Amino acid sequence: MGKSGLPSFARFIRALRLYSINDESKENELFFLDEIQNEKEYDKTVNSLYIRKNISDVLMLESLVRFLFDNRMALKGLSNSLTKLIISSINEPVQRRFYAKMEETMSEKVIYEGKSKIICEGPDSNSFIMRYKDTATAFNGEKKEDLSGKGKLNSAISNLIFDYLAKNGIETHLIKIIDDISAVVKKCEIVMVEVIVRNIAAGSFSKKFGVPEGTALKNITTEFSLKSDELGDPMINDSQITAIDIATQHELDFMRQQALKINELLCALFIKMGIKLVDFKLEFGRVVSGEGSGKIILCDEISPDSCRFWDAQTNKKLDKDVFRRDLGDVLEGYREVLKRLNIAEAKSV
Repeated sequence: MGKSGLPSFARFIRALRLYSINDESKENELFFLDEIQNEKEYDKTVNSLYIRKNISDVLMLESLVRFLFDNRMALKGLSNSLTKLIISSINEPVQRRFYAKMEETMSEKVIYEGKSKIICEGPDSNSFIMRYKDTATAFNGEKKEDLSGKGKLNSAISNLIFDYLAKNGIETHLIKIIDDISAVVKKCEIVMVEVIVRNIAAGSFSKKFGVPEGTALKNITTEFSLKSDELGDPMINDSQITAIDIATQHELDFMRQQALKINELLCALFIKMGIKLVDFKLEFGRVVSGEGSGKIILCDEISPDSCRFWDAQTNKKLDKDVFRRDLGDVLEGYREVLKRLNIAEAKSV
């Protein structure tokens, strides 16, 4: 926080600039703001920016709300300067929406914040609100970057996939979509192992076993990994999992069976979209309360963050490996996956 009570001008400007990324003219207009080095210049420039209406009301509302939410621990309240700036710069209906959204967002009780999502108290005792973040991470958080729009893309992709799976008999935690980054989900206790399914050799599998990346496996493989960034998410087998009381053998058998069924359904879906499902990881959870209490269901997300998607013709990577390996525009692949999913959904209606 600066002397004026405003959040760091650099972070605020970055929030505005990142949320302009889909409009090249706005993005170019905002690049010069990176050169501002003090709060006086910050106040002057941001006010000027609002007055000139270089950013739309909707964009401004979205940017500010997301910024406030992402930095809620640093912001104990909205500063007077920022309040006046908003009031003087956007029209009354948008002001009302802004304050309503701000009040809702800032009052939410955060249960857990992870690398890519935030879990908040839900509308009732049997649910949570899950929000996607724009943060991209790799190597257990050692590499990290904010990518504007990533949260929206992952949310849209995962919601479409979860809806498809639910229609095909897979029970998931998804209850209701709230907006483009938020959903109401069933309150679950996450089982602290991930289930990894592999159809084609890639990533750590290739490194561990010396199998060239892209080699089609003679059979589908499944494995468990312990959810622990501190330990590097090590592989763990059934007997080890049951020995330290993470899950019962019955639960592990069910999770493995569900993962294989999900793999079958997803392979059938993605091959029609011209995409190879190379591998993916899943998280399951125990329903904590309400209907189905104690039952194991699919949780978390299924997106390019948690899957390896390759174009079926070119083997071009359409997933987070682009970020891991510095291969170019990370979100280009995410947008392509979403585009093909939307086309597939339209054809199925």
